[in-house]
Amino acid sequence: MNLPRLPSLSFLRERCPHAPFDFLWYGAVYGRARLLVRAYYLFTLYWLAAVLAGHWAAWRTVGAIDPLWPIFWIEWMEVRAFVDGLAYASLFFMLMALLLPQWRVARAGVFLCFLFWYAFINSFGKIGHDGHLWLAAGFLLIWLPDGDVRRSVGKQHYYLTVIASAQCLMMLTYTMSGVWKVAYGIDQMVQGQIGTFHPDALATLTAFRLLQTNSESLLGPLLLRYPLVGWPMHLGATYLETFAIVAAFRPSLHRLWGIGLIFFHFGTWLLMGIIFQTNIALLGLLMVMSPFYREGTPLRVTLYNLPLLGPLFALLAPRAGRLDRARLRPSKSS
Repeated sequence: MNLPRLPSLSFLRERCPHAPFDFLWYGAVYGRARLLVRAYYLFTLYWLAAVLAGHWAAWRTVGAIDPLWPIFWIEWMEVRAFVDGLAYASLFFMLMALLLPQWRVARAGVFLCFLFWYAFINSFGKIGHDGHLWLAAGFLLIWLPDGDVRRSVGKQHYYLTVIASAQCLMMLTYTMSGVWKVAYGIDQMVQGQIGTFHPDALATLTAFRLLQTNSESLLGPLLLRYPLVGWPMHLGATYLETFAIVAAFRPSLHRLWGIGLIFFHFGTWLLMGIIFQTNIALLGLLMVMSPFYREGTPLRVTLYNLPLLGPLFALLAPRAGRLDRARLRPSKSS
C-alpha cells in the first residue's frame, strides 16, 4: 500500500500561507494516520476471511472445548450457534470499521469479535501468542476520537496520540523481551555458560527448538554447521529488541526499526520455524509506514539517533552533526 508522501512545511506554507503551523503539520500527519487505521481493519477483515475459509466447517462440529475466560459463556450454548453468530457479527463490524473507521461502536465491535475468536482458537489446550499485539492495538484504536477531526488541531493531536500509544505499546513488548535476554545473557556469561552474548548462542537455541518440536527449518542446518554466522545476527536482534521503546520516541528510527524487526521475525521462521504473521503486519503498518516519519530524512540523522551508537557517529562527523542539528532546530518564526 502506497501512503501519500508527507508534504514539506515549505510546500504547505506556499499553498496555505494564512494557516497556522500546527494546523498544517497535524493535518498532514493525520491524513496518513487515518489511512493506517483503515488498513488495520482491512487486514483484520482479511484475517477473518482466511480463518473462516479454513476452519469454519470444522469448528461448527467441534466437541470438547476448554473455553478461556472471554468466552466462558459458550458453555451455555451450542458451539455451532456461537461460531455462526460470531462470524456474522464479525463480518458486520469489520466492514463497518473499514467503511466508517470514525465510528467508535464499529471499532469496539471489531475488538470484541477478535477477542472472542482468539479466545476460541486458544481453547483447545494450547495458547498461541501471534495475535496478542494485534488485539492490543485494536483495543487502543477504540479510543480514537469520533467523527471528522480534520478541522480541529486538538482532536488531531488526540488522534495521533492514540496512534503513538499503539506504537509504544508494541515496541515496549520487544524491549521487555530484549531486556530479559540481556539480563540472562550477563548472568550466563558470568557463570561460563552459553548465553545471549556467546558466539554459539543462536545455533544452540536453534538446535534446542528444532529438537523440542521435532521439526526442520530452511536455514537451521546451515547455521548448525557454521554457528559463527549467527553471532552478529543474534546480537543485532537483541539490540533491536532492547532499544525498541527508545526508537518509538524517535521518528527518524521508526522505519529502520520496523524493517529490522520484520527481518527478525523472518529470521526466526527460517531458522526455527516460528512465524508471527500479525506482528509483521503490525510492524509494517505502525513503524515502516509510520505517519510520524519524515520522508527524505538524511541517513546521518538516523545514525545520530541510534541508541548507544549515535554519539559515536556524531564524533566521527562532528561538523555534519552540528549542521544537521541546526537544520532540524525549529526557527523562531515557527
